[in-house]
Amino acid sequence: QIILHINDTRRFIIEDLDDTHVFVDAGSVDMLRAELDRILDENTYQLDVVGTQ
Repeated sequence: QIILHINDTRRFIIEDLDDTHVFVDAGSVDMLRAELDRILDENTYQLDVVGTQ
């Protein structure tokens, strides 16, 4: 669903094959990876680690 949402603005999906596979434009792979990393990092819980002295 995340990839389909990104595709709404960037249009890189060539064919939606099934529920878990899409065929994408090869020139968009790096952009897609970077955008997925950014979105997944936003949705990852971060622990604040306090250093001990």
